[in-house]
Amino acid sequence: MKAKYIILSLVASLAVFSACEKNLPHYLDDVTVSSSYVGLPLAGGSQTITVSSNAAWSINTAPDWLTISPASGSAGETTVTFTVDATSVDRESTLLLSCGASTQRINVTQGVVKPTEATCKEVIAGPDSKTYIATGVCTSIANTTYGNWYLQDATGEIYIYGTVNSAGSYAWSSFGIDVGDIVTVQGPKTTYNGTVELVDVKVLKVVKSLVKIEEGASVTTPAAGGKAVVKLSSKGGNISVTVPEKAKSWLNIDAIGTEKDKKGNEVTVVTFAVAKNEKGPRVSDVTFSAASGSQTSTVSATIAQDGLIGTKDNPFTVPQVIEFAKEVGGDSPMNIYVQGIISKIEKNGTYSAQYGNATFWISEDGTHMGDTSREFEAYRVLYLNNKKWVEGQDQIALGDKVILCGKTTMYKTTAETVSGKAWIYSHNGKTK
Repeated sequence: MKAKYIILSLVASLAVFSACEKNLPHYLDDVTVSSSYVGLPLAGGSQTITVSSNAAWSINTAPDWLTISPASGSAGETTVTFTVDATSVDRESTLLLSCGASTQRINVTQGVVKPTEATCKEVIAGPDSKTYIATGVCTSIANTTYGNWYLQDATGEIYIYGTVNSAGSYAWSSFGIDVGDIVTVQGPKTTYNGTVELVDVKVLKVVKSLVKIEEGASVTTPAAGGKAVVKLSSKGGNISVTVPEKAKSWLNIDAIGTEKDKKGNEVTVVTFAVAKNEKGPRVSDVTFSAASGSQTSTVSATIAQDGLIGTKDNPFTVPQVIEFAKEVGGDSPMNIYVQGIISKIEKNGTYSAQYGNATFWISEDGTHMGDTSREFEAYRVLYLNNKKWVEGQDQIALGDKVILCGKTTMYKTTAETVSGKAWIYSHNGKTK
C-alpha cells in the first residue's frame, strides 16, 4: 500500500481518492534512450537520439508528418534520426519503442504545443498526445532515475512517467519534489495498459507540504503486538492525528510528544499501541494534518501488522488471500504466503529464459472457473529463491501445487501478486 499524501484544502476543503493500476512502468532493464523527448522546429529539420538495448527493438507506426530512421534495430547502441518537413501548425505524437516485454515512450513535438490546464479527471477523460498543465499532490515517488511518480487532486490520480528539465534531461534531484508537495507540471498524455500518464513532464511550480513524515512512513509490527512510532516535522503548527474507525479495534494512539532531531530541529513523535493479532495480516493508514492560513496539508503513514496466518508455516488459502488483498486495496506493505493449485497458465506465461517470470492462476482444488472472486492471479512471479527462471530448471504445469511468497495488490476486481515482487516459494514441495 502506497503512503497517501493528500491536500485537504488549498482554498477550500477537497475530497480525494486514490487509484491502483497494474504493471506501472518505473524503469526499463531491456532498453533505454538518451532522451525520450524530441523537439523539432516548425521550419523542419532533424534530431537524433541513441537507443541502447539488449535485444531487438522497433518503434510503432509514426504519424505521416514524421520520418524515423531506422525504426527498428538489434541489440547494442543505435542512432535514430527523427525528421520533419516545414509546417505552420504545432503538432506532437507519443511513440512506443518495444523491446521484448518492455515499452519505452518517446514524445515528439514540432513547434510550440499549447498546453491546456486541466484537473486529473479532465486529463483522464481527454485524448492521448494532448499536452496538459495539471496541479496536484505528489502522493508517491516510484523511481528517481527518470522521475516517475503519482500526482493527485480532488478529482483523481495520474501517473507521471518521466520528469525532465528545460534541456529534456532527467535530473530528479534538481526539482526538489518530496511526497506531499503540491506540484504543477506540463506534459503530453498517453495511456499505457489502462494507466493514464503524463510523459516527461516539465515542472512549473512546487509548493512544499506543511507536514512531512521524517520516520515511520511504513511500519510493520509483529503479530504479538507492540508499538509503532511515526516522526513528523511541520510548518503549520500543531499536528492532528486520525485513526480510521475500522482500525480502532487494534490500533490506537498511545502518546504524542516532541524531540530534537540530529540537526536540532523539533519533530513530533506519535506512538501507536498495536494489539495482539491472532488472525491474518492487517494494515491501516493513519493521517496527520497541519494548517497555515488557507492551506491544509495531510500526510498518511501505513501501519501494518503480521498475522498468524499468511505466513510460511501457515499460508493463506486462496479465499483468504483474496479477502486480504481486497482489504489492503493497493500493494501490501509486507510479503505474505499463499498456497494453491495451478488452475490456468496464461498464454506464453510459462517460464522462459528471456523474461524469467510467469503468469498463472491458482485455486483451492486446481479447477479453473474464470471467477476472480474464487481464483488468485500469480502475476509475473519469479522462480524459486526469488530468482529469475533459467533454462534447464523445472517448468510449471496445470495441477502443480505451489506456495507463493510476495506482495499482493488489487487490479480492478482481480486479486494478484505485484509484478516482479513475488516468487514461488515451493513448487510441488521443492523449495530450492
